Amino acid sequence: RSSDRKTQAHPRVLNTFGLPAGKDASCPGATSFCEARCYALAIQRRFRAVEPMLAGNLACLKEANGARGMTVLLSAMLDEFERDCETRGVAKVFRWHWDGDVFSLPYARAIAAAMRAHPEVKGWIYTRSTFAVSTLLGLENLAVYFSVDADNVSKAARLQGSDRLRFAFTAPTWEQAAGLAAEIGERPGPKCPELTGALGLEGACVACGLCIEGRANVRFATDKGTRKGASA
Repeated sequence: RSSDRKTQAHPRVLNTFGLPAGKDASCPGATSFCEARCYALAIQRRFRAVEPMLAGNLACLKEANGARGMTVLLSAMLDEFERDCETRGVAKVFRWHWDGDVFSLPYARAIAAAMRAHPEVKGWIYTRSTFAVSTLLGLENLAVYFSVDADNVSKAARLQGSDRLRFAFTAPTWEQAAGLAAEIGERPGPKCPELTGALGLEGACVACGLCIEGRANVRFATDKGTRKGASA
């Protein structure tokens, strides 16, 4: 596990899980757009200890011999997470993949099984792995967002039809993100309030709650010049 400051200000519990980013690692659905702008990939390259830790996570999962073995590992991780939350009086809010993505269908099945076995854990996940969506949908305690950019908007259109699936539209500007939503006839959703400056980084996701609860689609803008001061 890792700690995510957007989930909890000054984290007292390791509250997220990551894998190495990139199409040749854990991101089969990676697009040219996301690979060029991946903030998590930048973090794993900047801090020397991060990449070996993420690579170790991926190696453990691949050595676990399929969905059943991976479920054992992920369930043990969530057992520890719950115990830590109870010990420290922290809400059981867990983010899947601050870095990386769902790299295989057996892994998607393992995530679903682990979350099903931990109904008190509230989780959310962004993914570009189309094959994982139907497996991850339908859990009351897991909000699922398909990450959309200009390179995979046609794939997003083919995923429409589920009331439970949400879309995270990402583009250089807010207007371009809204344009992606219009291409597939979806509501663009609010702008991420952490990126607009409406919320500070620390604890922003819990304070907002939109993605954690899966209440609506959401927009992200990668061009820093368009973010701050923009209303939702």
